[in-house]
Amino acid sequence: MGVSSLEDNLLKIFKDIYNFNTESYTIPTANCASSLQIKLGTWSQHWARPDVLRIYVYSGHAGPASTTDNRWYIAGRAGPNGIVGPRIYWQGIRDGIENCAGDVCYILDCCSAGSAATYDGPEILAAVGWEQIASSSLAFSFTQTLIDKLRDLNGQPATLANLYSMILRDCVRSQIGAYPVHIPKKGRSSIVLSRVPGPRSSDPQAAASMQNLLRRYGRSEHRVLLSVQFQHDIQRPDVRWMAWLANNLPPGLLSVDIQIEAYFQGSNLLLVTVPVEVWTMLPADNSAFNFVGHVSSNNILPQMMNNISSSLPVRKYTK
Repeated sequence: MGVSSLEDNLLKIFKDIYNFNTESYTIPTANCASSLQIKLGTWSQHWARPDVLRIYVYSGHAGPASTTDNRWYIAGRAGPNGIVGPRIYWQGIRDGIENCAGDVCYILDCCSAGSAATYDGPEILAAVGWEQIASSSLAFSFTQTLIDKLRDLNGQPATLANLYSMILRDCVRSQIGAYPVHIPKKGRSSIVLSRVPGPRSSDPQAAASMQNLLRRYGRSEHRVLLSVQFQHDIQRPDVRWMAWLANNLPPGLLSVDIQIEAYFQGSNLLLVTVPVEVWTMLPADNSAFNFVGHVSSNNILPQMMNNISSSLPVRKYTK
């Protein structure tokens, strides 16, 4: 697949910029499941501490074993009809990873990557969703985009939700076929990636550069349109829920810019737009919020109607 160079570059950024301890492992073809389970278990136990973040990165092939199998496997090869040859049932080895002390997150650059989140588990950054095909172009791959964003951040603190919003905006501009997915850990704030204190600790100039970066991404036009359902009809725009939402979102988000786009008399629905990083951290089981679509502006219909009205000819009639 030619991903070795990308993996090396990603590990180099984590090591040189973030001062992380890194290690790579190539899964063998023979006894692949047991070998990987032993390797991950040993490594996880070694770094099992409450104040440690463990990041597991996988690049390769993945998917369900068949069209009737909803279990997720990683594999060494893939054919026209999906994965072939030796494979590893992911859920069968994750317990040894997730039961160790400390925070855990997964970064998955493979087909059907979002399928790893079929249970309430660690936070995930995935190249694509369920049964979607990841980009085969290294230049436009999820890992390359991730590398570019981590270089931009240069070790300054950012949540995975922030990082996802940056990656997604690039993907929207590039008009790729499938968008990446961010799955937060239920009931937890998004994990913060930041440089471990050491010889490369941040300085005032780096902090100022980070603020400029956050402002640049915060002004992005890419937003998410949501419908918000109230228990009763809306007499006028009720902004109390906006204050509640802003106060209860996890810290470190790029923006909490929430805009009311439309409301209607006799209805309990409100249309709003929010930044990507706000949308991705909303509880998935909260039926009051519903995804409508991705947008690149606020509601422009009132402005269009005003322009149309002002340009219409006025006819005067006399008797």
